[in-house]
Amino acid sequence: MSKTSLLSFSSLTFLSTLFGRILITTLFGRIISDNSFSRDNLRNIVVDEENGVLYLGGDGVLYKLRTDNFSIVNSIPYTCGSCYSKVLLKTNNNTLIVCGVDDNGKCALYNSTNLAISVNVNSGLFLYGNRNKTAVGLLNSEGTDLYVGLTYGQAANNGLPYYVISNRDTDSTSFNIIANDIGGVFVPRGLRIKEQIKNSYLIYFRAVFQTKTHVYFLTNQRFQSPIDSPYVSKLIRICKDDYGFYSYIDLELECKNTMGDKFSLVQHGDLIELGDKLSTSQDMQALVATFAAGIDPENPWSNRSAICLYTMKEIQERIIDAQTRIVSKCDNGRMVYNESFTYIDVARPAIGPPCQNESFVKDYMSCNTIFESYRTLTSFDTKLNSTAIFTADGTLLGKIAGSSLAEGYSDLLVGTDKGNVKKVVSFVLYGLMPFLSTILAIHGGQYYSTCTNIKTKNNFH
Repeated sequence: MSKTSLLSFSSLTFLSTLFGRILITTLFGRIISDNSFSRDNLRNIVVDEENGVLYLGGDGVLYKLRTDNFSIVNSIPYTCGSCYSKVLLKTNNNTLIVCGVDDNGKCALYNSTNLAISVNVNSGLFLYGNRNKTAVGLLNSEGTDLYVGLTYGQAANNGLPYYVISNRDTDSTSFNIIANDIGGVFVPRGLRIKEQIKNSYLIYFRAVFQTKTHVYFLTNQRFQSPIDSPYVSKLIRICKDDYGFYSYIDLELECKNTMGDKFSLVQHGDLIELGDKLSTSQDMQALVATFAAGIDPENPWSNRSAICLYTMKEIQERIIDAQTRIVSKCDNGRMVYNESFTYIDVARPAIGPPCQNESFVKDYMSCNTIFESYRTLTSFDTKLNSTAIFTADGTLLGKIAGSSLAEGYSDLLVGTDKGNVKKVVSFVLYGLMPFLSTILAIHGGQYYSTCTNIKTKNNFH
């Protein structure tokens, strides 16, 4: 399994990449390896655990390194010149998907065994090149399907329609959107913003992850479709193998500190398995995410940031609640849509589908059955609140990765805009999800082992 940027590739070792420095550290913070690259050389990382290599994507370069000592196996410049790497993924057929911003963000393919070998591609995958806009990509567990979330950027000259979320085929080099033949009509697995607001209602994609049945996108977007509403953080969820993305629903995530101060803009997130000491049931998962207190997704820096945690059980329960209330809004036994708040471009039936109860919603959300009539539900009166498990002043927390430890606890590694690694170690305190933030940090290539040692250092983050 591969992840980008900060990630765990074994139970005892973490790989951390932060603004030009690559670090391999043990769980106790001791530096095993330290290689430096320029800030522009490090934007995305893919780790191939099976073959013991990792791939780095940046501005105009692509590196392949060994994971044991970070020696460079080979490296090449991107064929598109000064690419600003947005997506870097490895497929099951030894191919790297590399997407930048040049040529309207057209994606390129490279042989993962020898980066000097490029793969001829008539790519249908464009990221609409703009450095201030975001893009995320995810291969499904089988490696056959590619899910893409994309902020609308500069107008493309290729005439292809813009999809905010799409499901692409990796069996060919075209990366065309997968379409299903439904009653003689080909229905694409893609969602579009309404044409009249696509330039103003921008969805900024921060992270993407998956479970067995769903794909989730962490985003910054407007609270409502009016362009003057504030930016908030929303979690988008769709069922896998949903040919029309009819299962789409979003949920606002709120992160506050103990004083009630809001951290409005999610920056990154990771799905973690909670250790035995932190969960009330087996195989319990949680979303950990970093947030900034800013208001502008393209300039999210603020003097405060935080980490919040949401169990997947909480997320599922809140989504069921939202879906139940939406599909139970009735007029003469028919569901009533509030179209004024809907930003997704979908065709609604002239007469709403029959109102339903909670048991129907549970079956609908389980992905067992796709009900075409209940399409792309957006909820503006439902949010999931969380109190920050860690806050930082004067620092923007970015990439985050988590790992369950053999002792039954959970660890977090967090990157900052200062080029540092923060390690948050969890302890059992007084209930579900109790985190005590113990920081083991790397700063300027040094490891500080005691509080006294840390306090004597200037500009520590």
